[in-house]
Amino acid sequence: MASVIRVNTINSRSGLSTVTFDNSGAGVEVAGIVTATSFVSSGAVSGTTGTFSGDLSVAENIVHTGDTDTKIVFTNNQID
Repeated sequence: MASVIRVNTINSRSGLSTVTFDNSGAGVEVAGIVTATSFVSSGAVSGTTGTFSGDLSVAENIVHTGDTDTKIVFTNNQID
C-alpha cells in the first residue's frame, strides 16, 4: 500500500522558498530556486536570469523589453 501526503503549501526550513499547489490541479507555484531535469510550461515563463547548459530555441525574435524596436531577429540563417 502506497503512502499519501496531501498539503497545500511546503515551506523550506531555511525559509528561502515556498511551494504552493493549485487545488484545481492546474499546477505548482514556486517562490525561490528550482532545480529540475526538465520543464514544460503551457503559459509565459518569466525570471531575472537564466543559465542554459544546452540549446535555447527561439522561433524568430529576442525583443528588448520596453524598447520593442530594439531586437535580434533570426531569419534566413542570419541575424538581422
